[in-house]
Amino acid sequence: MALACCLIAVSVRAMTVQRIPVKGSDVPALLLQGRIVKGDAARLTQALRGEKFSAVLLNSPGGSVLEARDMARAIRALRVPVVVPDRAVCASACFMLFAAGRDRVAEPGAMIGVHSASVAGGNETMDTLGVTTLMAREAAQYGVPPAITGRMVTTAPGQMAWLTRGELEQMGVRIAPTRAAASGRVLPGSGVGEKSDWTRGFEHGQAVGEGGSCAPPAGIANKADFALGCASGQRAGTARVAGAPPGSGGKSDWTRGFEFGRAKGAGAACDTPEQSVANRRDWSLGCESGRKAAGG
Repeated sequence: MALACCLIAVSVRAMTVQRIPVKGSDVPALLLQGRIVKGDAARLTQALRGEKFSAVLLNSPGGSVLEARDMARAIRALRVPVVVPDRAVCASACFMLFAAGRDRVAEPGAMIGVHSASVAGGNETMDTLGVTTLMAREAAQYGVPPAITGRMVTTAPGQMAWLTRGELEQMGVRIAPTRAAASGRVLPGSGVGEKSDWTRGFEHGQAVGEGGSCAPPAGIANKADFALGCASGQRAGTARVAGAPPGSGGKSDWTRGFEFGRAKGAGAACDTPEQSVANRRDWSLGCESGRKAAGG
């Protein structure tokens, strides 16, 4: 069974692995772009063999969970900064690669998101629920806090929980004002060459805005990828790492709910969020997770 974070194996195009020069340094960076597919872990291992890199740069909408797990372990051993550059996306299974970095950096225009695992077609099964739990445990071993692993577990495959600046800083991410070697040169979610269906959807979503239609046009092979990319593009204005909504303290509604549930325990009323909560469903899901974490 091919497990993915809501990405369907329609195309077998491998993630692109590129050496790119770094201004002022003789040591190049390694740029990983595109969907994560079977064989990418082996390709990454080959690229790393006998080489030195100053950083790993990520731009991927996700893909194979098992490949991402092995790639994350290889990145962990590198001990170099892991960066999501300006305009890049690191979501779904890609988050494991980012979490594995001992020094995590996000540029203000980056988008970093999590959700549950799925099989082809974006469906959840008992197997994928188990895989999501294993992903959350592995992320926790990398130092990802419960507020984020909880969002991973409670966000359905067809949706995306975009992490706020405050949430990223909770897991030790540095928000870098300076630009990495790939900044401004990436297409969100695509590798070198033709745009992926996810990227086409992302650009369409940016164009139509929130409330617009994400129905895929003719010629789109991976309709689920297009739809998720479109929904991500629609939220690009608010989901980027650049900042957080006024008055939120950098915390998402899910995190605010989680903290409330954990503080109140069994007595937490998770169906009655505060008036200032914009996304009541996210708050309630976070509250329920926090209540469970407190033993309630």
